[in-house]
Amino acid sequence: DQKVVTAAGTFSDDSRGDLAWNGDLGLQHRWRGWSLGRLSFEPSAGAHAGFSGLTSNQNHYEASRLKYVQDYYDYHALAAGPFARIKISRLEASLSYDYDRKEYTQRLAQDEDGAYRDDETVYTNDHVWTYGMSLALTEFLSFKAQGAYRTSSSNTRYERTYRHNFQSKHYFVGIGLKH
Repeated sequence: DQKVVTAAGTFSDDSRGDLAWNGDLGLQHRWRGWSLGRLSFEPSAGAHAGFSGLTSNQNHYEASRLKYVQDYYDYHALAAGPFARIKISRLEASLSYDYDRKEYTQRLAQDEDGAYRDDETVYTNDHVWTYGMSLALTEFLSFKAQGAYRTSSSNTRYERTYRHNFQSKHYFVGIGLKH
């Protein structure tokens, strides 16, 4: 149980309560497959758009600056992007892109030294590319390779406790097993 932070920087008797919500709508088109000799082709493509949010009664108090921020964790976010996939006989490849925008409704942006920027609230913009490949070795076994590249930028520059502006990459290579 996490207690709620008060405007005086103490804890109240109330417990933290969060309400998270989200929704996503996607459309996909699968073209009729075709063959060219021994190769069969099955392409598809589409897009999605979604939204999410969090409402929390938890607040934040920064003692070194005597700064109180009510509803510190509240945010709303939008995400959207296209994707494409093609299956060529036993090989399947995919590529997708997502743009994500998250806006905190009460959290204040800070400069590099931690000073608050008037009444400017924090937002983040993420660009995410994901890609994958799968090669069916048998009916139940496949070789897989996947990865993602993300850039994240924000209007807050204070990053002593949490990094808001960054790039990341990850890769995965392994075996898939259907049962």
